Amino acid sequence: YGREIRSSDRSGLSIYDTGRQSSTEPLEYRVPLPVGTYQITLHFSEPYVNEPGKRVFDIEVEGDTLIHGLDLAAL
Repeated sequence: YGREIRSSDRSGLSIYDTGRQSSTEPLEYRVPLPVGTYQITLHFSEPYVNEPGKRVFDIEVEGDTLIHGLDLAAL
């Protein structure tokens, strides 16, 4: 389950105009690519939760946890 969120503030970059969230299941993005070496750039926006510890998550790529316990509000 994922829910799309649309922002009414159009002053920023359009990449941040929508988002995904789920409170019950992990969110996944699957991008089928040929075998190779890739550089991944992740961008985050947290428009709702500003209290540290309320939304903490891991980043996994190909089954490997690259970032554990990311808390955007704590940064």
